Amino acid sequence: MKLTNLADNRHVDLSDDLYSVDELNWSKVVSTHNRMLDGTLLIEQAVRKHGKPYVLTARDDMAWVTRAVANRLQAWASLPNTKFKLSYHQDGMDKEMTVMFDHTDDPMRATPVKGHNSPNLDDYFNIELRFVQVE
Repeated sequence: MKLTNLADNRHVDLSDDLYSVDELNWSKVVSTHNRMLDGTLLIEQAVRKHGKPYVLTARDDMAWVTRAVANRLQAWASLPNTKFKLSYHQDGMDKEMTVMFDHTDDPMRATPVKGHNSPNLDDYFNIELRFVQVE
C-alpha cells in the first residue's frame, strides 16, 4: 500500500496489513423519503459521486510504522485541502483512489507499540488513518 501526496509527489509506503474497517458499510445510493400533503410517499434517490469514508487500521501486532513515518503522516494530515493517491491491492486487483484526510474526526491516531511514548524515530507505532474519497 502506498500513500502519495499529490501536491509534491512524495509518498509513504504502508503495510498491506492495513485494512478498511468500513469499506462494505457504505452505499453509493442516497435516498430521502417524504410524505406529500395527501399522504403519498415521495422517494428520491441518487448515486453519490464521492465522499466514501475510508478508515485504515490493523490489529495491534501488525502494520506498525516508525515514528518517522507517523510524523510525516501527521504533518500531511495537518495540511488543509491536500489530496493524496491511495494505491493498494485488494480482491486480487491493484486499486487507486484519490482521498483527503477526514477532519470530521481525528484524521490520524498513532499509539506507541511499547505502551509509552518515545522520541526515537525508529520506535514503532500502531496507526489508524481516516480518509474520505474525493475523486
